[in-house]
Amino acid sequence: TTAANTYQMIWSGQSYGPDGPWQAVQVRIGSNNALVNLYPGGTWGSHILTPSICSNSSLGSICYAETAGLYDPGLSDTSSFGEVFVSPAIDYTDGALQIFGDAPETGIDNWNISNGGSAMFPVGINMAIHTSSWATLPDGSTYPLTVGSLALGAPGTVNQTFGFDNGTPAFNATLLPGYLSTEAPSNKILSSNSYGLHIGSVDPPVAPSLYFGGFDQNRVLGTVSTQQGVPDSAGSIDLLDIELSVNSGASPWSFNSLDGLLASGNSSMKSQLPVGINSLAPYLHLPKSTCDAIASKLPVTYQSKYGLYFWNTDDPQYQKIVSSPSCLGFTFRESESSKNFTINVPFSLLNLTLTAPLTDSPTSYFPCKAETQTHYQLGRAFLQAAFVGVNWNGFNGSAAWWLAQAPGPTTPTQLQIQAIGNTDTSIPASQVDWASTWADTWTPISDAAAQTSTASSASSTNSAVNNAVSSGLSTGAKAGIGVACGIVGLALIIGAIMFFVRRR
Repeated sequence: TTAANTYQMIWSGQSYGPDGPWQAVQVRIGSNNALVNLYPGGTWGSHILTPSICSNSSLGSICYAETAGLYDPGLSDTSSFGEVFVSPAIDYTDGALQIFGDAPETGIDNWNISNGGSAMFPVGINMAIHTSSWATLPDGSTYPLTVGSLALGAPGTVNQTFGFDNGTPAFNATLLPGYLSTEAPSNKILSSNSYGLHIGSVDPPVAPSLYFGGFDQNRVLGTVSTQQGVPDSAGSIDLLDIELSVNSGASPWSFNSLDGLLASGNSSMKSQLPVGINSLAPYLHLPKSTCDAIASKLPVTYQSKYGLYFWNTDDPQYQKIVSSPSCLGFTFRESESSKNFTINVPFSLLNLTLTAPLTDSPTSYFPCKAETQTHYQLGRAFLQAAFVGVNWNGFNGSAAWWLAQAPGPTTPTQLQIQAIGNTDTSIPASQVDWASTWADTWTPISDAAAQTSTASSASSTNSAVNNAVSSGLSTGAKAGIGVACGIVGLALIIGAIMFFVRRR
């Protein structure tokens, strides 16, 4: 098999929020070719937002979803809705955004995913359309959805079939990679029902990559871990630890590396934390104790309304951390074995921005979600720096999936497209050195700057402690301390005199 057995998806030239910015895949839906940009991720049907999503006046007067594009089945001659009365889960982020509202409606329509090199018009693609849905913050406040999802397949499946008891013919809804991998041999596009994904980053710029039937080998660095099942399912891989580290130059902290952050402050946590890998979840959805342990080493302030941490951008440490080779490392168990591997996420990727409708003005934040209301999972914030791929036919149809380190901004421009075989359960990695893909972007800290930073941090800490002590004592207590200090000083003087008298 060759690159000819893969299909490259086109990404939008815009970025989307309100918790990114994030990149999205571009598709056209229906006979009217409605342009809709979607976050890639999830299984079975794609979740598509319709114009009705904007009719809820309680969510505000601005329709933020229009930016990414909306789909109206009433404007397409090829749409088919209203025949299936089985509704998929409304929260296509698997609980990450706490989505509520009316149940979405299942149906099909034809798509246009032509990429400039090939004209491609998949027929009868499985969709769930949303007419009234919203997301919910930890404090209970609600905000509108902005971008739907592009489903990436399902284990051992090309069609989702809905049967009826009244003799009506079964309703088939096709999954996108299933369609591309099951055409007649003369027209068959893919070598397998599979995909390879690296979502990349908007700032710093890392181009995104999504291939059905294969992957760009440049996006797969170092150890590749193989798991059985679905990456975004609960507990699909064991997270063993999280550490702070500096790849080169001096450290913005008083240490070069610090591990043990995953279980820090949580005596009930076991030696591992089962997590999912979910590209439809925006944050690092982790225990609050873990988020607090990481945040204690950063110039951030916790905001309970969002369950997130805002960067203190006026703090000198902020620029040092987000521009230097400082990383947050995630250590996993490799392929259910005794070996471990680590994926490093530079802090420049963890300097994200909240925008409207979440905040009135752009606000820099650290994306550790301390108020996780679903199972623990690592979302787009993590996947900016990680590759994830799946062969839905691997392990006899129960699916094989892979996780590996992804490159930084200096990704090789010559594509190295590899097709995934129909039953493959392993893929080859690139020999590119990961740090070299970041070398032109990072600004290593000099030793002098590090010393100044450490001294400034210590001074700030001492000042804060002194202020806390000063503001926390009554006038009488302060007077008492003054008298006590005077007595102690007098005693020291008398003791010194007696010492010299005895020596004489």
